[in-house]
Amino acid sequence: MMRFHSISMAAFASAKLHLCLLVMLVLTISTSVTAAGECSNNFCDTTLDRFGDMMLRYKLNESDDTITMEVTYDGDAWVGLAFSDANESMAGSIAVIASSVASPQKYRLIDSTLPVESAFELMPPEEQTLVDASCELIDGQTVMKFTTQLLADETPFAISLGENHLLWAYGRDPTIGYHSNRSPFTLNLAKAAVVETNNNVDPIGTDIPTASPNDGALKVGDDVCITGYIMDSYCIDLGHFLDNTAIVTLRQPEEHSFHCLLDVPVCYNSGFNVLGEKDPQTGLHCLGYRIDDKEAVLAAGRAKGSNVKSDTHYACDTCSGGASAEVAGYRATVKGTIKELGDGTKSVTGQPLLTNIEMLDKSVVCDNPAPQTVCLSMDDVEQAPAQVPVSDSEPELEPVEETDESEQTPCSLDFCVPLNDAYFLAYTVNGDDTITMELTYDGNGWVGIAFSKDGLMAGSDAVIGSTETGIPQKYRLLAPSIVVKSAVQLMPPEEQTLTDATVEFIDGQTVMKFTKKMKEPNHIEIGLGNNIMLGAYGIIPT
Repeated sequence: MMRFHSISMAAFASAKLHLCLLVMLVLTISTSVTAAGECSNNFCDTTLDRFGDMMLRYKLNESDDTITMEVTYDGDAWVGLAFSDANESMAGSIAVIASSVASPQKYRLIDSTLPVESAFELMPPEEQTLVDASCELIDGQTVMKFTTQLLADETPFAISLGENHLLWAYGRDPTIGYHSNRSPFTLNLAKAAVVETNNNVDPIGTDIPTASPNDGALKVGDDVCITGYIMDSYCIDLGHFLDNTAIVTLRQPEEHSFHCLLDVPVCYNSGFNVLGEKDPQTGLHCLGYRIDDKEAVLAAGRAKGSNVKSDTHYACDTCSGGASAEVAGYRATVKGTIKELGDGTKSVTGQPLLTNIEMLDKSVVCDNPAPQTVCLSMDDVEQAPAQVPVSDSEPELEPVEETDESEQTPCSLDFCVPLNDAYFLAYTVNGDDTITMELTYDGNGWVGIAFSKDGLMAGSDAVIGSTETGIPQKYRLLAPSIVVKSAVQLMPPEEQTLTDATVEFIDGQTVMKFTKKMKEPNHIEIGLGNNIMLGAYGIIPT
């Protein structure tokens, strides 16, 4: 069955030049988020992007009700931090943007649009209220600093005590323009005095519950029995499901597809956990216990899951269950022995690790259920915020259309994206910060995909191949031109870093496959989140 990933795709151009088709798509691979809390005495640090290139440090200044913020990016590029509302939309947000050649100033974001000049506007002088604002290039890093006022009321697009919705972004170079990567995140702020008055309030404010391996209730060698949802560590850390970004991992594990859990290498290779029950105060499941036997989980889960298509979830290709088997929410009773207590952090690695694993049906009742793990305790939170909000431009996943069994086309990788009726993209995000892509064209022609920063051909990085040229190679796109040599430029040998790159003509289709680093020097970065790409093909191999 063809699987579709949540993307936004629009026709970009159609031309007779080389009898080719070019489309632009915004491919959402995923996003990440962090949250933090009481930071009145010292600076708090948080990593914003998956690669650790974008960092935020901040400190509450109680004497004058201000907050000092420091954004660091590993490179010479513009950086931005925007204050949004609960919708976490770009439109209407207030941003602080700067680079090594542009001092920090406040901007009003208008919308995600091209040209870039129409996407934001500089706020008037009377609203430029930042103090101690600077942006420097220090040891290869762009460092933006500023202090701004905390607002006690709930003024939209302003930072205040409590929950704040922000957006981060950075560009490819110091010239302020279209972002190379960006994502929303949530920041919870509280003064030290607030925390001291209630020792039950989690001072970190994170949405991930904490286990209690050192409170005397658990020790190494204890036998444990627990019934709960099985979840991979990758989706827990990501905050949402890899195949459905609209669902928060710890809030609705019953919606986690067997496909995401058991088919996708980046998920099952990250390790498995059996979650605790839901904390009624936050609506989030406790993290529970780690499982050290991946193969036991895979064997039990694949025997339980359905390999038949579903109207609501992706099919599990490695499962052996029939049409009546489960498609989502793998719940089981797990028996094991505590091998280690965890590192005590507020994360997956802080939870006890079980060994000597027995995977049993969820109907099996534990004689002595495992001690409940400690969950987030925040009396003033009625509903925990989504760990990874959905992009405001992302459409909802559509149910898979009903087709005859003979018409089902298997997806060769983890996710498939239809570019048009004759052109398909499949991809897998690997655990080593690479991405494997496969482009399939119904015919014998050249095929290509380009990674863009602004939706334009000029300046994009492309991978192009055909059965005539042999292996796929990387090109830099210059500008649309009738003279092909003026439109593309082959990258030098030291930048030809693709691996497992092939182009074949198979059963009437041109199939190009390659693995690419998601981040390379002097290349447009492929990040978790929205990525602008251009897909193209010609109807002949030349």
